[in-house]
Amino acid sequence: IGLAWAVFFDWSDGNIARRMKGRTDKQRLFGGQLDSLIDIVSFGVGPAVVLLSYGDFSPWFLPGAFLIVAAGVLRLSYFNVYGLVDKATFQGLAIDNNGIFLVLFFILNDLISASTFTVLLYVLVLLLATLNVSSIRTPKLSSIAWYYGIVTFTLVSTLFYGWQLMKYHQRGQTRLIYLEFWSVRTRPCQSLANGCARTILFHNIKTVTCCPVHLPINAMLSITKKHH
Repeated sequence: IGLAWAVFFDWSDGNIARRMKGRTDKQRLFGGQLDSLIDIVSFGVGPAVVLLSYGDFSPWFLPGAFLIVAAGVLRLSYFNVYGLVDKATFQGLAIDNNGIFLVLFFILNDLISASTFTVLLYVLVLLLATLNVSSIRTPKLSSIAWYYGIVTFTLVSTLFYGWQLMKYHQRGQTRLIYLEFWSVRTRPCQSLANGCARTILFHNIKTVTCCPVHLPINAMLSITKKHH
């Protein structure tokens, strides 16, 4: 969600700046440098942190994280000096596309295994780093139609991944209840009451009978349903 909104704000700030009248050359230069700093954080450092987190910060993922940041720095430095190839063409993949591709890629998160997803994420980050500093030419998508497309992309991504987050939260709550009651079922009889009391307070469940050493499975399921 954060990457999607970073793309939206990156597209918006340029449109706003171009509509501001009376800007001096120094103000334009300052705005350009600030924009580059924000871009490298959002679309260079951001993807690197995502990659490292999915790799559990293993040293094997450090090269990929380094390359995406280094490629982003080189890409922005080259653009700041040489600019566009012509009025509507970039040399190399514009760095904000890193955010777009990563947001779209995360649709696969629930469709494939975690290990496969992590490997493909690594491959994608390396591919984006290569394209950022490549000699290919890509069009500058600056028309109003593309801007509205980015607005739609941001809103749809926010709704979709927000729904995903809510779904994960509900799953986590269900697992939490299961684990809590599993720990109650495995405690000795003398500590059962205390464990059950903590469960009641934590989950705000008012009436639960916890006398047996082993809770019946149907009771555990009914408690889970009641919580949700």
